Amino acid sequence: VEGASKCARECDGKPLTCYYKLHAEPYSTMGPACGNCPENKTACEDPQCIPADGVERGVFVYNRQLPGPTIEVCVGDKIVADVINLDGHRSTSVHWHGFEQRGTPYSDGVPYVTQCPINPAQSFRYIFYATFSGSYFYHSHSAFQKVDGLTGPIIVKDILSKEPCGDCYDYDIFTMFIQDWIHGQGDNLIPGLRTGPVHGSLPDTYLINGHGANTKGIKDPQSLMSSVKKSKVTPISVFTVKPGKRYRFRIISSTCLACTVSLTIQGHKMLVINTDGPGPIKPVTVDAMSLNSGDRFDVVIEANNKIDSYWVLVQGEGSCKNAMQLAVLKYHGSNGIPSTDVMQDVTKNSLILNPTNPTCEKPEELCVSKLSSPYQAPPYIVNGHGSVRLLLQFGFYFYQKNELFNISTYLPYFEPAEPLLVRAEINAITNKFAPVPLLSQYHDIPRSAFCKKECNTQHLNCHCLNIYKIPLRSVVDLIVTDTASASATGLTHPFHLHGFFFYVLRIGTFKNGLEEGVRELNKWLDEGALKNKTNPVLKDSIGIPSGGYAVLRLYADNPGFWIFHCHFILHLDMGMSAILQVGELHDMPSPPQNFPKCGNYLPDPNTW
Repeated sequence: VEGASKCARECDGKPLTCYYKLHAEPYSTMGPACGNCPENKTACEDPQCIPADGVERGVFVYNRQLPGPTIEVCVGDKIVADVINLDGHRSTSVHWHGFEQRGTPYSDGVPYVTQCPINPAQSFRYIFYATFSGSYFYHSHSAFQKVDGLTGPIIVKDILSKEPCGDCYDYDIFTMFIQDWIHGQGDNLIPGLRTGPVHGSLPDTYLINGHGANTKGIKDPQSLMSSVKKSKVTPISVFTVKPGKRYRFRIISSTCLACTVSLTIQGHKMLVINTDGPGPIKPVTVDAMSLNSGDRFDVVIEANNKIDSYWVLVQGEGSCKNAMQLAVLKYHGSNGIPSTDVMQDVTKNSLILNPTNPTCEKPEELCVSKLSSPYQAPPYIVNGHGSVRLLLQFGFYFYQKNELFNISTYLPYFEPAEPLLVRAEINAITNKFAPVPLLSQYHDIPRSAFCKKECNTQHLNCHCLNIYKIPLRSVVDLIVTDTASASATGLTHPFHLHGFFFYVLRIGTFKNGLEEGVRELNKWLDEGALKNKTNPVLKDSIGIPSGGYAVLRLYADNPGFWIFHCHFILHLDMGMSAILQVGELHDMPSPPQNFPKCGNYLPDPNTW
């Protein structure tokens, strides 16, 4: 059936095959489709108008929408998505963030890992299944297209009796889709500009469900609130609720630049009931939350305050604190304009979910590792330790200028801030993709593309295809660490694993340095990490604190090549990734019939 009109339904346990078409197209915000927006607010909602924050810029979007169209299906549905590349010069791809792609790894959407890029004027059909209920999203996995707009939400629902905490809410109608936003082109991020509209890797603002006010020159939330109340600004998102009712909000962080974001709702607490995909948790009430790139949290908000309207504040943290955006929680019977601009102070006597750069030892820090699932983890997860242990230490290689700019030398780099010239690494290796996909054309990859053994054993700062082999059906412990020193204002790096959900065993910051910290974590795993907790939560994306770590456990029962990478778009593009090869080649599904091929063309000139 046609997905948009038939698959967003009350789930009854009867699966459908749901068809969608996503047209990836260069477009513009505040273009001719917007008429006299924002002077005429209704014009901002005209067909194919993308107002964003009112600043005109070129974008790359699906179906002339920002974010892209919502895909809503039920558990068990088959999703068939045709991606049509209408761009004249850029290739693209789509990753379905949070879908394990069991049996359908060719639909994971990573160029040169699971498929060839979708070239200009080409179409590619993705086919996969909605296995678990939850909140997901899709986005381009090519270059910087995500920051230019190629992203959108996916909601997978189930029969209400099977939904997590299904009796905790009255309505499940709201998605809060958060994007970071810049006023220049994403391609300007690499290697970076020293001046101009795009420099460094910081957002200019945020968008909530594609909407926002222009925040230029605004440095604090109260000034933004005053600006929004003026008539000639682009509309912000409004969530209209009935007094006394409880609403499930699906909060999706589709950010990709260098900061976490905080979310606060004026006059309201949030009951957290679910995290990434099939990640139900024992409900817990929080005052605010921080979101890493790729995080999803489902919360229940009860309209139990006086009839009024209330600000929803999204604000960057750390070096991004000047980037912010507003939405409104509007009670039926109110005029849609909040009566007060005072936000509650969540820095005192408050419980913060998923805090930035936590120690995870303070009572106000509700780290993901402190959450509990209502279900027991399987015995092979809980008992003992993993059969495979993999240490993944990420960081940066800092160039000297004289080693980077030489005749016939073309090393990858970016400039996060003058005069730094860096590339990203995991285990001192900058991951470099092969010219063909690992999954479908493994035997076409030249041996010279793969990392040599000594790259991992001698830390040679190699630039090569970084693969770690994982035996099929093994229990894997991942220790992911930041090689930088801990800093309260440092970056929390968001990491995402394709093909799996993992159990979050532990998160924290090293107290006695990296080497001693890793030794202590290994000892903790050896002694039985989960002997006092048998119900850790599942996630597919996790924030690693500055100078800190996360310990994750998964059951490697999904054969394929799966990328593990930082979800900051610059860090991914600059090589902060690794490939987990789960199983042997013969364990992996064969390529579908007529699956596209690609590669270099280097004929012998003597044959011409």
